[in-house]
Amino acid sequence: MKKVKKLLIFSTLFITFSLKASSLLFASNLPYKEGVINYSINGNKKGLYKIYFKDYGSKIAIYEKSKVSILFDKKEINQLTIIDKKYKTTIDLKRDTATLSPSQKSKFLDIFSDLNDEDKNSILNTPSINIANLECQIVESDGIIRCLNGSIPLLTRIDIFGYHEKIVATDIKSQEVDDRYFKVPDNLEVVEKDIDNIQASKIITKMLE
Repeated sequence: MKKVKKLLIFSTLFITFSLKASSLLFASNLPYKEGVINYSINGNKKGLYKIYFKDYGSKIAIYEKSKVSILFDKKEINQLTIIDKKYKTTIDLKRDTATLSPSQKSKFLDIFSDLNDEDKNSILNTPSINIANLECQIVESDGIIRCLNGSIPLLTRIDIFGYHEKIVATDIKSQEVDDRYFKVPDNLEVVEKDIDNIQASKIITKMLE
């Protein structure tokens, strides 16, 4: 009887671990309750990129201040992207404007719930890789490759028409994070968009090919 109980406990733990390890599209799996993830940027884009997180990654704020060079054209980016369970708000800190869209993670869940059992198993059993001692799941859409831990991109790689960009996590640190990073200013002009919903559909379709 004791052996049976041990076997049942082991089986439950194994199933829980397997699902946890293979469902990185739907939930972050970070070792700390709050902290910061640092990144390196290479290619046509140079600058600063870091992610602040709370609640083990269920709420994140991506800060980017960078310069993009394409031939003779140069563009400066200074933005803060706040993502929670339902929405993504991208704030242009230069123009004091913002775009609001459903979070990609929420759309993944909507699409997943409508799949048949075979396709669901295929998505859940997609292999994960390790970046900066964190697990993530590779997804691809329109020439952009990302490795996701929930809403957190640990890797973004773009190679399109001579443009090259690679943003990759280098380390994660546990630290107290100020709530101001997750607050959307009241005076912003918010324009609603639905871009992530389109990309989520393309990503799932690519994974099932």
